[in-house]
Amino acid sequence: MDRRISLQRSSASTDDWNQPVLTWALISKVWAQVKDLSAGEKEEEDQRVTVRRKQFTIRYLDNFSASYRILDGTEPYYITSFSEIGRQEGLRIIAEARDND
Repeated sequence: MDRRISLQRSSASTDDWNQPVLTWALISKVWAQVKDLSAGEKEEEDQRVTVRRKQFTIRYLDNFSASYRILDGTEPYYITSFSEIGRQEGLRIIAEARDND
């Protein structure tokens, strides 16, 4: 594990006009092994979107949730799936970054 990533959790709040605002709070910074899986374009809602998929391997975290997001540098990756490695040895996380986020 040679890369430092940030795990974030979303929280909802309201702005000055009482409109909902989604913010991200840092949970922790962890070491990870990062592997590029794929990159490509697809069409969503009449727009071409670039999607990059990566696999992140981190040490096991008891309270990990698929609702978290990962910051790899300054780029946010949204978790699509994760699985436990061995008996609480680690977590293998698949996440995507999109060019329209």
